[in-house]
Amino acid sequence: MKFPTKYEWLYGFRPGRWREREPRKELALYQRQVLSFGKARALAQVTRWEFEKLLGERKVIRHYSGEDMEEDIRYAGGRE
Repeated sequence: MKFPTKYEWLYGFRPGRWREREPRKELALYQRQVLSFGKARALAQVTRWEFEKLLGERKVIRHYSGEDMEEDIRYAGGRE
């Protein structure tokens, strides 16, 4: 038996119903910066690439700043 996470209960998601519908709530919560990409994607129960595709189809802007990019570059280069 799978128990819902605090995010699932907080935002009204119920186990077993994600694949039966479009992940509109998850996209909206990501767009409003309530949930991170990873949390919204996990709640939608889709792969990273499926979620990226959904964001693109709905023209949702990703939350990725110049600072995020610099941090990722430092991390990739081993200079945290």
